Amino acid sequence: MIVHFWGSRGSLPSAMDTRMIRTKIFEAVKASRSHRLEIDI
Repeated sequence: MIVHFWGSRGSLPSAMDTRMIRTKIFEAVKASRSHRLEIDI
């Protein structure tokens, strides 16, 4: 039997752990500090 996987990249997605989520949020907040953010209330 021959099986073809079209459009796959070779790795299965996995859930992010707490450390990865914290790092991602920290990097986003750090990057946003160089921009002026306005809040509509």
